[in-house]
Amino acid sequence: MPQLFERRDVFGNSPAVWILAAMLFAAPLGWWSLSHLERRDDVGMGLPPSDPTRQTLEWAAESFPIQHDLLVTWTGSSINDPRVAAIRHRLEPQRDEQGIMRGGLPHITSVSDPRAMLQQMFDHEVAPAEAVQRMTGFGLGRGPLCVRLTEDGRNKLRRIQADLPVAAQKKWGIELRVFTPGSAMPPNMTTTNITPIEPLEIEPVEIATDGTLCKTVEPAHDLEIAWSGVTDGEFMAWLNDFEPDGAADGTPMIADLFFLPGSPIALDVIFSDAGRADRAGTLQRVRDAAVAVGVPLADLKIAGAAVVEADLRMATQRAGWNPVFPWQQLQRRSALLTAIIAALLMAILVLRDLRLILITTAASAATVFATLALMPVAGADLTAFLFIVPVLMGALSLSGAVHLARRWQSMSLADDDSAVSAASHQTFSTGLAATWVALLAVLVWCVSSLSPIRDWSEATCVALLAGFAIVNFGVPAMLLLWRGRTTAVSHDPAVWQAFGAVWTRYPWAQAAGVMFLIVAASYGLRYAQPQIDLAHGLPINSATRQSAAMIEGQVAGTINAETVIRFDARSQDERDALARMELVREVAAKLRGHSAVSGALSWADFFPIIAAADEEASRLETTRRTRLARSLMDDWREGDQQRAAAPFYAVANSDRDSDIDGDRGYSHRGDEFWRISTRVRWTHATALAQTQRELDALVQGVLKAAPGTRHRITGPLAIQTHTEQLAFRSFLLAAGIATGLILVTFVFSLQHFGAALLALLPCLAPSTAVLGMWSLLGGRLDFAVMLSAVLSVGLAAGQVLPLLWSFRRALASGKSRHNAIATMLGDAGPHAWRSAWFIGLTLLPLATCDAAIVGHFGLMLPILLGTAVVLQLMWLPQLLAGPLGACFPTAPFAITEPSLKDSVTVPVTASNRAA
Repeated sequence: MPQLFERRDVFGNSPAVWILAAMLFAAPLGWWSLSHLERRDDVGMGLPPSDPTRQTLEWAAESFPIQHDLLVTWTGSSINDPRVAAIRHRLEPQRDEQGIMRGGLPHITSVSDPRAMLQQMFDHEVAPAEAVQRMTGFGLGRGPLCVRLTEDGRNKLRRIQADLPVAAQKKWGIELRVFTPGSAMPPNMTTTNITPIEPLEIEPVEIATDGTLCKTVEPAHDLEIAWSGVTDGEFMAWLNDFEPDGAADGTPMIADLFFLPGSPIALDVIFSDAGRADRAGTLQRVRDAAVAVGVPLADLKIAGAAVVEADLRMATQRAGWNPVFPWQQLQRRSALLTAIIAALLMAILVLRDLRLILITTAASAATVFATLALMPVAGADLTAFLFIVPVLMGALSLSGAVHLARRWQSMSLADDDSAVSAASHQTFSTGLAATWVALLAVLVWCVSSLSPIRDWSEATCVALLAGFAIVNFGVPAMLLLWRGRTTAVSHDPAVWQAFGAVWTRYPWAQAAGVMFLIVAASYGLRYAQPQIDLAHGLPINSATRQSAAMIEGQVAGTINAETVIRFDARSQDERDALARMELVREVAAKLRGHSAVSGALSWADFFPIIAAADEEASRLETTRRTRLARSLMDDWREGDQQRAAAPFYAVANSDRDSDIDGDRGYSHRGDEFWRISTRVRWTHATALAQTQRELDALVQGVLKAAPGTRHRITGPLAIQTHTEQLAFRSFLLAAGIATGLILVTFVFSLQHFGAALLALLPCLAPSTAVLGMWSLLGGRLDFAVMLSAVLSVGLAAGQVLPLLWSFRRALASGKSRHNAIATMLGDAGPHAWRSAWFIGLTLLPLATCDAAIVGHFGLMLPILLGTAVVLQLMWLPQLLAGPLGACFPTAPFAITEPSLKDSVTVPVTASNRAA
């Protein structure tokens, strides 16, 4: 920057006046823009309309209602709980005699009740026991684990009932609840606000622990057990060998273990467009309806996107203020307040001047204000994903402002304009370089096809430019207009020079040792797994995670995989409707057998199993089967069963292309579609992407023997896994592009390709090493971790360039390589150290935030920057003493970079001020 602050306009005014006037003029505009900033907590990942996975979902949604917004249940609910019908009546609009939908909530389109599905199965002559088994894991809970004791066990019933919870706590560390038969289920309720219902006539159904239906039903049992936190197989293997205290003779106590399905029961609530526009309000209405029919709020369990949004909103709000924690735990009571206090303490410790402290903190506050005000200009809403941007910009701007003020302090013997201009001139180029490489590391995320990442990239780029302008123009202007004396500071580079001498004593061996440690830590990258599901980022003890764990452990999985099987004209000719139905039934049975699947349901499950025609069957039997198949098909397509079959059965009425025009990849007119809705446990240990691949293989294994059939897996599971893959690809692409652009910057600045390559190592090594250790310890790569990794490369590169410039100047002045390294550390080392501390301590309190997308950013970026500054001050000198230093000439040459050396400060006294 030319000597801007030494100039004067035609009226003799300093540019500082105009700069401050421009800032004051922009403040009302910023406030107006800030008033238009909207808070949004949508957890959708914003796939572009051209994305094939999104197009498949939209195509399937045209034929089937595959939207799932909420899964609602409560502790103690069961098939004959009258509150099930009562809450459904309050939520779902009902069709009157004229076919008009009345009542309910306008925010709710429909409520799927497992009882209604069971009734349809009964109407189609499916045996009640078989119907309940088919619905178990889809909307009906498997019920408590029932224990039938041996004769010896019954003699020790009270002792077993007392010792089981203690033994489970000791063995597994879990809470085990033991009930006598029937006591776990609440009695049927009939109150003034509940409409009595006709109970379903269902005999007790016994399902063995392996999921098979027992042929001989013996409902009598002695105990019922409920637990969570241990898998079924492990727990029941331990339970089979259980012996109460004092009974160590090996006598078996357990005769049989089985489940009695039917409790709990879950309702699938689907929002209307109005409900999705106001998810938080609709969620509250659902809760109010449940309380109104007699469901205690503490017993209510809800899972779905709206619940995640509400919990995420509260988690980010608690980062600002959480009155649950006492003042002694300030970092938990208010992470933002802790960050502000940490930044102020750092400014006080470094500057020790009230005027400079106020100026630098004012610059930081102005940057935060500008960041928030420019978000609507960048087309972004304030989400939990963008919550970190203002805090990050406040830390970066405060670090830059303190650096400039420190420069002014070190060279200001008299408070005149030349000191401000000189300090501004010295820090401008370093600030420009740091902003440039940081912009490169942020701007590359615009290549992502996910809208939240693009929003973050655009908002952060605009904020970086605003912060650079405020620090490099606003701070000098305030220093000029608010004059005053300062406390002179001294700078003794001897400590840094001695540090450099120690770490370059054996440069080749020391550099190789550090390289070995970096490679060893980076080895963990082979275990890296992306995870962008925001629900996983909520703490285990959050209401959302607890509700999801209860629902998935006792009722059904909370994420759906929708399998659409397509029968073309050829397959319909070769197989009649009954044969196609049995093929779909076989596919559904295979899906149910997957360990991550709780249940699956298709239109075939609403009918009894019809055996295939025998080759020796009579002509009359064959004719009857053919007529039955045609009758069913006509009934499903145009008859009385059309409305009932619509959620699971459809016929294409037009051609539909997929990726290539004219390929009819989605449908050909007359194709028949069968939908299998599968509930998957997202809390399952297996990654969702692997689960989808395994489900796809299961379906393919059945359909490969049926020519003319195709299938597609869509729904929330496919969207989730595809988004994770896109996020990881975006991370790899952004990291590669950022590395390439920073390398080009280094080559342009250092005028040597080999030196640029070696200088890039201390910038990349922190990210690879820290991410490797993070993955090795079981951490997943969510958005916050991936963004922190790439951003840290840019911030580290912004610190490496000033160090290399200082080293080159020292070489040009005729110093030896080791003396040049010592001079470099004395010149630029303190600023690199202070900058890492400022940014790290300001962001670190955010690590206590319950939302992982905020907490992981507050944790990872300080760790990455701390690792980077250690490598800059340890490994970079070793590289400069070895191969990197050999790339630079030792003869003097013209230096174009600004001088970064602090002037030796002389204490300000009356005599020298007068001089």
